[in-house]
Amino acid sequence: MGHDRRVTDLSALVGSEVRRLLLDHQVTVFLAGGSAGAAVSAQIIIDAPFQVGRALQVDHVDPKRKETLPPSCRLLHTTVSAAHVEQDVLTVVLNDGSTLTVGPNARSASWQLIGQGIPHLVAALVPGDQNHDQTSGANHVPNPQPSS
Repeated sequence: MGHDRRVTDLSALVGSEVRRLLLDHQVTVFLAGGSAGAAVSAQIIIDAPFQVGRALQVDHVDPKRKETLPPSCRLLHTTVSAAHVEQDVLTVVLNDGSTLTVGPNARSASWQLIGQGIPHLVAALVPGDQNHDQTSGANHVPNPQPSS
């Protein structure tokens, strides 16, 4: 018996543009737009080390270490070409050939995807956690309803 390798399709993000980055103790990527009339307004909130790669170069970024943050600025004003989650690893491919990859972290949820027009996902703390959603490889959290 092999491991279940289900993939969460995030094709709703395709065509959305990285409009803004927030760099502090986290890296937050703000996405807006979408393809085929899909209105997306989303944030990827990254709390753990991640990779930004292009061709043969892979840069390791740690949101808590400011000297590692510059490669994340390459994401600004790019457009999402593909995105998915597989076994708690979020992968976003951008139109300039860059790839943003955020894996799971044993100490905290390493990333979250929140917003409108997309599923709200949070990386599981530890693979196999009892709250781990076996259908997607990430914890689904219902989108909060706006307060009136």
